[in-house]
Amino acid sequence: MNACIARGDSRARQKYFERKESEQNDAIEILHRKSKPSQTPHVKQHHTDSRQNVNRRDQNAQRSQLLQLAMDWDCIDVAKELILQNSLDNILNKEEAFLNALTRDLPEFVYEFLKLGIDLGKIFFENDTFFRSKNRYKKFLQRLYNNEAVNSATTQLSAFIESDDVVGKNIRTTDELNDVLATLIGDYMNKLYFNSNDNEVEYRSSWGLMVQIQTNPRNVDPHDKTNKEIIFDYIMRDLFIWAILMNHTEMAQVLLSHMKYRICAALIATKILKQYFRTASYGDLKDSYEKNAKYFEEYAIACIKQCEKYNTDQACQIVLQRIELYGNVTCLQVAADAKDKLFIATPCCVQAMNNIWYNNIHPKQSNKRSEIAMTIGVFSLGLLAPFCVTYRDPPRIVNNEEPERSLQPYGIHYSDPYPIAFPRYTKILPINNYLHRIKNFHQALRMKYCYHCLNYCFFLLLFSYVLLFNFQPPTSSIPSIHWTEILTIILVSSMLIEEIHYFASLDSRKLSGKFKSYFGNLFKIMTLVGFVLFYIGLILRFTHAGDEYEFVSARVVWAVDIELWWLRSLAFIIVVPSLGPHLVAIGKMLKDLLFFLCIIAIVMAGYGVASRSMVYYPNANLFNETSTDISFDGRSIFRQIVYPVYYLMYGEFGKELDNLDVDVDAAWSIATHVLLAIHMLFVNILLTNLLIAMFSKRFDQVYDDTKNIWHSQQYLFTREYYTRSPFLPPISLIYDIYGLCRIAFYAIRRRCFKKSADGKATVFKMIPINKNRIKEWYEFEGASTYEYAHIEAKSLTTTSTVSTSGSDFTNNENKDDTNDNTNDSNNSNSDIRLVQDDLAKVNQSIDELKAQIQILIDAKFT
Repeated sequence: MNACIARGDSRARQKYFERKESEQNDAIEILHRKSKPSQTPHVKQHHTDSRQNVNRRDQNAQRSQLLQLAMDWDCIDVAKELILQNSLDNILNKEEAFLNALTRDLPEFVYEFLKLGIDLGKIFFENDTFFRSKNRYKKFLQRLYNNEAVNSATTQLSAFIESDDVVGKNIRTTDELNDVLATLIGDYMNKLYFNSNDNEVEYRSSWGLMVQIQTNPRNVDPHDKTNKEIIFDYIMRDLFIWAILMNHTEMAQVLLSHMKYRICAALIATKILKQYFRTASYGDLKDSYEKNAKYFEEYAIACIKQCEKYNTDQACQIVLQRIELYGNVTCLQVAADAKDKLFIATPCCVQAMNNIWYNNIHPKQSNKRSEIAMTIGVFSLGLLAPFCVTYRDPPRIVNNEEPERSLQPYGIHYSDPYPIAFPRYTKILPINNYLHRIKNFHQALRMKYCYHCLNYCFFLLLFSYVLLFNFQPPTSSIPSIHWTEILTIILVSSMLIEEIHYFASLDSRKLSGKFKSYFGNLFKIMTLVGFVLFYIGLILRFTHAGDEYEFVSARVVWAVDIELWWLRSLAFIIVVPSLGPHLVAIGKMLKDLLFFLCIIAIVMAGYGVASRSMVYYPNANLFNETSTDISFDGRSIFRQIVYPVYYLMYGEFGKELDNLDVDVDAAWSIATHVLLAIHMLFVNILLTNLLIAMFSKRFDQVYDDTKNIWHSQQYLFTREYYTRSPFLPPISLIYDIYGLCRIAFYAIRRRCFKKSADGKATVFKMIPINKNRIKEWYEFEGASTYEYAHIEAKSLTTTSTVSTSGSDFTNNENKDDTNDNTNDSNNSNSDIRLVQDDLAKVNQSIDELKAQIQILIDAKFT
């Protein structure tokens, strides 16, 4: 109805201007005929042009007012057909109109403005302030991050702003906005917003990052095509992040269609929306966050599949490339942190991880011959690998010139053929190739895994041997500890240093982020507890060496420790395709087991206290048992109450029934028999079968999803082994100590002396040397996903992303359906009232429209 009214109004205005212009032309023509002497053709043309310019300005002013009316009623078809007419020159102050479309969440209007080529640089960076201003984001923050928008009820942004003012939180500076993004996304992402170009260059240099922007703002030409592209990319990124933060998901969908890196942007959106979902406290809005997060994950999946359809190798490189525009993150890095397991499980991402896993070895190693060749290479320490293992193709040599690197050696570089045969170690080509193949064999993550697995198995067997056969206090005959125990201590210490090196090399820039990433893995928690117990046992081993009775405490601690180390070996199963998913299913079942343990603990405590209070504690001397201890301390309570009742669950009665039959006619005996029968029925039949049913249901639920979860675990496993040493202990100890010293040196250098960080530190990202490679990647991604992105943006007129209002409408619709089924007569009356209300609203809209038209006509003629 609104569209029809707006279209009628616009056509009436258009006819009015046409009629007015025709009347003016007729009047002037009559005037020219009567005038003497007659005007020259040049004067006539001048008068005609002046009159047309005045009429055009008046018409554009009227169109601008009609555009505001169309935006008020969200009538994009009317605006396209009768107002804009494929040109932004038909309206006045188009920059302000675009800002109104943004702040009022009108995605169709924003799409039309972008399609018609509005200059975003003039809107947010007036007078070329992007490169020269000291506060270039001032207007951007004032217009888009005002207090009303930040504290809106449709977004959870205020919950992530650190401020003492709980009611009216705000974002006034770029530092505050960067802090919000670090909280929402993660501190592994570098800052995105800077007050000036100098601040940006200084920040990137301090972290040793590759600077792709102009480093001398005085010599920057803002009209240069490259610089215009940089400004456009920055603004589109900033607008997209703003749209997600404000929960304008349809707006973000439109902006994605005009952006450079669509996949990474969509994954960042899933991370922010999932954070909102965890914070939201009520139903409809919370559900909309979850559904929109799923939508953007599906968006990223569809985009990467489009890329994979055209070129699989480049698609794999796209998910691994370091994207400077988004704080030097990678698509896989954001997806893993956001737990976008469906994206990580796509064939492209799986292939990318497989390429990293084998590095310069050919990734297709699934047949038996390849497995045998890899095994020979492992047990020969790589010496026989050059003769039996298949490697990637070496670089081509053209005109006897040595090829150049295309990717940085401190990043992921499996697609760069240069390291396969270069640099030359010797002029003898066969020896050079042999040495390079040995080096590439040991640098492959698959080999690191095999060596680490063998080393860990040796450690478990050695530690077990020490505890079983050579863990004794020093005596006169054996005054010192056994050499196997010394070797065990060396192995554990080298593993500890290796783990510290891995912790220090995590992607997060802050210690809090590193702790969060490290302890998010259950096996890492087990590892830390294992180290703590080992060194506690080692201290007890030497402090209680003189007392054999107290020496047992060291044995107990190490016995618990060795069990943890054995359980931790399950982490090696993750990489096995046939076993890894089942390990994920076991992890999910542990939650059900914890629920079962809570119930069984309550039931066991109830029976244990009730039965012991009737049988043993009042009749301690009746059973002729010297072991019955009724003293009030923890040990006796566990021995007399907890342990016997626990073993009843496995059918181990011990002397329970015999003790009850000592006096079969006693009231306590009869009551305890009845209580035991009920307890056994409830625990052994009901609860045990309940646990089996819960496990079966859980397995069915997670079976289809275990593969996806396993691929996420596989990414973390690949990320871990990327930074591990390619050597066996004790050589690996030297490698890890060197790595830790280098990290500490550059950290002190950056913090204390304000110098650049380590720009060549090993990173789990693909970093090209030539900037043309970056251009090739984003142009390939843009071309591959262009059609899909614009189809999704254009679909807003028919289907839109889930929003809060949509959820409310759905819930209201469901409620109306329920009322329909319960009371038809009330529903009919309600429908009549609704129709009456709609008619009243239409009449009110028509009256308002007439009043506005009258005001405009009066203003025009007065």
